[in-house]
Amino acid sequence: MARFEESKENESSVDFKIVDEPLESSFIEVDEDSGQVRLGLSFDVEEEKKGLWTATCPELKISSCSTESKESAVEGLVEAVQLFLDSCADRGVLEEALEELGWR
Repeated sequence: MARFEESKENESSVDFKIVDEPLESSFIEVDEDSGQVRLGLSFDVEEEKKGLWTATCPELKISSCSTESKESAVEGLVEAVQLFLDSCADRGVLEEALEELGWR
């Protein structure tokens, strides 16, 4: 298991960094002064069948598949997570969406 770290500096920009180390637990941190939000999200990558890779982010219930490579599945997952978070932030419902997914 590895993790994403996401930092959000404004309402329409979400930047990701993939950290290749274990994540003990998912987290959300908000810097009250700057408004910057950091999310720590885990992801798993498995070869479901020979040549079919699936990358999953269980905290957001998002996954991506690829027949090309493990790296391609992760790239697809990062893109899907970024689109989800950007869309929620643009509509002003990010906090509500995360609460519905079990984040408190």
